Amino acid sequence: MKTKSKEIPIISEFTNKDGSDNLSETIEANYKRVKQEVLSLVDTEIERIKADPELCHLIKD
Repeated sequence: MKTKSKEIPIISEFTNKDGSDNLSETIEANYKRVKQEVLSLVDTEIERIKADPELCHLIKD
């Protein structure tokens, strides 16, 4: 007895309005955005640790 399989829905479309695939560009843009967010988070946390008298000994200048 065969069961009919459901089609997997498309969650994200990686073709632009011209019909060309822009997956690589999307991945690169996401990578750069996440990298920038991580760097910003690290800088914020370093400043927070430096400003905390109980934690400032953890950061060497």
